[in-house]
Amino acid sequence: MIYRFGLLSKNNQFTISNDPDGFSHQHDVRVLENGNITIYDNGNLHPTQFSQAVEYSIDENTMTANREWFYKDNPTVFGPATGSYRRYDNDFNLIGWGSTVPLAATAIKTDQSKVLEIYLDGTSSYRVLKYPWETSLFKAPPVEDMGNFYGHSQPKQILLPIWNTADHPISVTSAYNHSQEFGVLDNLPKLIPAGDTITLSLYFDPSGYGEFSDILTLNYDRYTLSEAERIARQITLLGTTDSTSPRAQFNPAYGTQDVDPDEAIQILFSEPVRKIGGSDIHNEDIPLLFEFKTDHEWGQDVAFDGLISADSKEILLKPAEILDEEQQYFVRLKPMVLEGMQANAISHTKTCIFTTGLITRYAEDTAPEGIKVYPNPFTDQILLDSGKEFIQKATVYHSTGKMIAEINIGTQTGVIPTVNYPSGTYFIAVRLASGLVESFKVVKIE
Repeated sequence: MIYRFGLLSKNNQFTISNDPDGFSHQHDVRVLENGNITIYDNGNLHPTQFSQAVEYSIDENTMTANREWFYKDNPTVFGPATGSYRRYDNDFNLIGWGSTVPLAATAIKTDQSKVLEIYLDGTSSYRVLKYPWETSLFKAPPVEDMGNFYGHSQPKQILLPIWNTADHPISVTSAYNHSQEFGVLDNLPKLIPAGDTITLSLYFDPSGYGEFSDILTLNYDRYTLSEAERIARQITLLGTTDSTSPRAQFNPAYGTQDVDPDEAIQILFSEPVRKIGGSDIHNEDIPLLFEFKTDHEWGQDVAFDGLISADSKEILLKPAEILDEEQQYFVRLKPMVLEGMQANAISHTKTCIFTTGLITRYAEDTAPEGIKVYPNPFTDQILLDSGKEFIQKATVYHSTGKMIAEINIGTQTGVIPTVNYPSGTYFIAVRLASGLVESFKVVKIE
């Protein structure tokens, strides 16, 4: 025996401060890395019986001790037998109350704010311990980044893929998260066929500035005549509202339908951007900065090239082949790859999901080789590139047939300013030096 310790113990050898209650009939004594002792105090010998979790610092040289921390529930809980108390990383304290019914466990932070409570119907527990666990029945990305909300007036949305790995259908029957900034838009339950992948629509609507995070729990509840079963998976949700970070806008915008399969994807930045660390972006760098896939972030890769504007405020992604018609696509700017000229990083992802329609431009064999009109949809400008032959002029018509502008160019490339154009559909007639005229249908978005 090294020593005897405890205010209520016989022959206690320590002078104990900050501890009017002591402990008795205790369980699950543990030593922390700093040498302190944690105890689940059943509390049978307290004048008014209650149980608690308690931590002491011990000095064996001076034979003194101090109660550093304790927690008793409100109203108090009394478990006369069994029970446990463990402290885990990340400020997570887990108390198993022992022979109490129905309250079985409480998880709290060191500031005594509750994280969760567990109740057992008609039975008590010996100890409650925390272990990592993850189902393999269905899968979802472990982290979903909702990006930067700054500049948005409506909640941001993103699609979360969920894959059923089983050979039978399952359902997402319910979902839960802690804060109002994040949530699920879909009505549940939602069926996932065997071996198939579905998507859930998530939203991000922060109440102010700063970094936001939450844990989303997806539940599959299965009921039989003899039992009820819950299988769950958790996803970390991230987002920010940051006015200093460069903002990125995709064209087509998130959720756009009927996008021309032959159009480039445009990304407009609120200020010039460069690679993290300060070096310039070159065209060959662009495929390393973005992800381009079919359907969602687990889809098949789409090969693409990139083009950055001279002012470094616009990037174009051009697929190596014409996209499939009536197909959903997923494009994501990776986090921590770009920054503004003041070294403010784009620390969160920027995501776009769009669906193609039918090809709207003329068949390839009716157009001069290499001629390009982009982006489509457009915002403040339209770019022309004829390849080899000079462009004589470009004429812009509204869908009503009214001529909007006629621009003489005289080079192989040109720019049509469109800042003052109202949103809508337009046609551009491009006349080459040879006299050949090619027409393109384009759409202006806000």
